[in-house]
Amino acid sequence: MITDIGKYETFFYRELNGYDHITRTFSSIGNDLSQIIYVQECVQQNDLSELWFDTLLSQIVLIKIFLPIADAMSFIASKSIVHGDLGCRNGLVFSMPSMFENSPIISKRHCALEIL
Repeated sequence: MITDIGKYETFFYRELNGYDHITRTFSSIGNDLSQIIYVQECVQQNDLSELWFDTLLSQIVLIKIFLPIADAMSFIASKSIVHGDLGCRNGLVFSMPSMFENSPIISKRHCALEIL
């Protein structure tokens, strides 16, 4: 049996779904083990922590990364949701333009709901 917490998690994912800088959730499925499985969009470039180890980023690039994250945090706060663990491992990178030239980095923010 899915708990009330599981129902709230599903509700939060639906509330946040479709916002530009938040990972999209396509579906949720309950199973016999009383777990909910979420089908979410694929992250092609992993998370920000791996990017930090591989690349020295300029201030302009960092601003391009963090503005969408700040925008997503503002949106989450507008829904009366508090993110309890904003870290590089929760900033997911969907694509990176070649050498960051003339194109913004497309970064999206995702968090597991158990940290809200």
